Amino acid sequence: PFPPRICLHSYSGPPEALKQYLDPSVPADVFFSFSRLINFSTSAAEKAREVIRRLPEDRILVESDLHCAGERMDGLLEEMVRGVCELRGWGLEDGVRRLGRNWRRFALGEEA
Repeated sequence: PFPPRICLHSYSGPPEALKQYLDPSVPADVFFSFSRLINFSTSAAEKAREVIRRLPEDRILVESDLHCAGERMDGLLEEMVRGVCELRGWGLEDGVRRLGRNWRRFALGEEA
Protein backbone atom coordinates (compact mmCIF):
# COMPACT_ATOMS: atom_id res chain seq x y z
CA PRO A 1 0.00 0.00 0.00
CA PHE A 2 1.05 3.54 -0.70
CA PRO A 3 0.93 6.40 1.78
CA PRO A 4 -1.82 8.89 0.94
CA ARG A 5 0.66 11.75 0.47
CA ILE A 6 4.36 11.92 -0.43
CA CYS A 7 6.72 14.92 -0.36
CA LEU A 8 9.68 15.10 -2.70
CA HIS A 9 11.95 17.05 -0.35
CA SER A 10 13.88 19.92 -1.97
CA TYR A 11 12.87 18.61 -5.38
CA SER A 12 15.73 19.08 -7.80
CA GLY A 13 14.58 16.94 -10.71
CA PRO A 14 13.77 18.22 -14.17
CA PRO A 15 10.44 19.80 -15.06
CA GLU A 16 9.82 17.01 -17.57
CA ALA A 17 9.60 14.42 -14.76
CA LEU A 18 6.58 16.14 -13.19
CA LYS A 19 4.25 14.21 -15.50
CA GLN A 20 5.19 10.86 -13.98
CA TYR A 21 4.66 12.05 -10.40
CA LEU A 22 1.37 13.80 -11.15
CA ASP A 23 -0.10 11.05 -13.32
CA PRO A 24 -3.59 10.06 -12.10
CA SER A 25 -2.42 6.43 -11.90
CA VAL A 26 -0.08 7.33 -8.99
CA PRO A 27 -2.00 6.17 -5.89
CA ALA A 28 -0.73 9.02 -3.69
CA ASP A 29 -0.81 12.81 -3.80
CA VAL A 30 2.76 13.90 -4.54
CA PHE A 31 3.90 17.25 -3.17
CA PHE A 32 7.12 19.07 -4.04
CA SER A 33 9.00 21.15 -1.48
CA PHE A 34 11.61 23.81 -2.14
CA SER A 35 14.17 25.52 0.04
CA ARG A 36 16.37 28.55 -0.39
CA LEU A 37 19.45 26.61 0.77
CA ILE A 38 19.10 23.60 -1.51
CA ASN A 39 17.16 24.72 -4.58
CA PHE A 40 18.27 28.32 -4.95
CA SER A 41 21.92 28.35 -3.89
CA THR A 42 23.36 26.59 -6.95
CA SER A 43 23.42 26.92 -10.70
CA ALA A 44 20.31 24.68 -10.80
CA ALA A 45 18.14 27.51 -9.48
CA GLU A 46 16.62 28.20 -12.91
CA LYS A 47 15.49 24.58 -13.16
CA ALA A 48 13.76 24.92 -9.76
CA ARG A 49 12.07 28.13 -10.92
CA GLU A 50 10.73 26.34 -14.00
CA VAL A 51 9.43 23.45 -11.91
CA ILE A 52 7.62 25.86 -9.57
CA ARG A 53 6.06 27.60 -12.56
CA ARG A 54 4.81 24.28 -14.01
CA LEU A 55 3.52 22.59 -10.86
CA PRO A 56 -0.15 22.61 -9.98
CA GLU A 57 -0.52 25.27 -7.30
CA ASP A 58 -1.89 22.79 -4.77
CA ARG A 59 1.28 20.63 -4.77
CA ILE A 60 3.86 23.28 -3.78
CA LEU A 61 5.43 23.31 -0.31
CA VAL A 62 8.23 25.45 1.13
CA GLU A 63 10.88 24.51 3.67
CA SER A 64 13.94 26.01 5.33
CA ASP A 65 16.10 22.86 5.26
CA LEU A 66 17.56 23.88 8.62
CA HIS A 67 17.45 21.75 11.73
CA CYS A 68 17.13 24.62 14.18
CA ALA A 69 14.54 27.32 14.75
CA GLY A 70 15.14 31.04 14.95
CA GLU A 71 15.61 34.16 12.88
CA ARG A 72 17.72 32.48 10.20
CA MET A 73 15.07 29.83 9.58
CA ASP A 74 12.32 32.43 9.56
CA GLY A 75 14.27 34.54 7.07
CA LEU A 76 14.90 31.62 4.71
CA LEU A 77 11.25 30.59 4.82
CA GLU A 78 10.17 34.14 4.10
CA GLU A 79 12.56 34.34 1.13
CA MET A 80 11.20 31.08 -0.23
CA VAL A 81 7.56 32.12 0.19
CA ARG A 82 8.23 35.46 -1.49
CA GLY A 83 10.06 33.70 -4.33
CA VAL A 84 7.23 31.24 -4.94
CA CYS A 85 4.69 34.07 -4.88
CA GLU A 86 6.69 36.02 -7.43
CA LEU A 87 7.11 33.01 -9.74
CA ARG A 88 3.43 32.15 -9.55
CA GLY A 89 2.16 35.73 -9.82
CA TRP A 90 0.49 35.57 -6.39
CA GLY A 91 0.22 38.44 -3.97
CA LEU A 92 2.01 37.73 -0.69
CA GLU A 93 -1.13 37.28 1.46
CA ASP A 94 -2.76 35.10 -1.17
CA GLY A 95 0.40 33.03 -1.54
CA VAL A 96 0.74 32.52 2.20
CA ARG A 97 -2.87 31.31 2.30
CA ARG A 98 -2.32 28.93 -0.62
CA LEU A 99 0.92 27.52 0.77
CA GLY A 100 -0.65 27.14 4.21
CA ARG A 101 -3.57 25.25 2.70
CA ASN A 102 -1.10 23.00 0.84
CA TRP A 103 0.78 22.26 4.07
CA ARG A 104 -2.42 21.41 5.94
CA ARG A 105 -3.48 19.14 3.11
CA PHE A 106 -0.09 17.42 3.06
CA ALA A 107 0.54 17.16 6.80
CA LEU A 108 -3.00 16.75 8.13
CA GLY A 109 -4.96 15.44 5.17
CA GLU A 110 -7.32 18.43 5.24
CA GLU A 111 -9.24 19.09 2.06
CA ALA A 112 -9.39 22.58 0.59
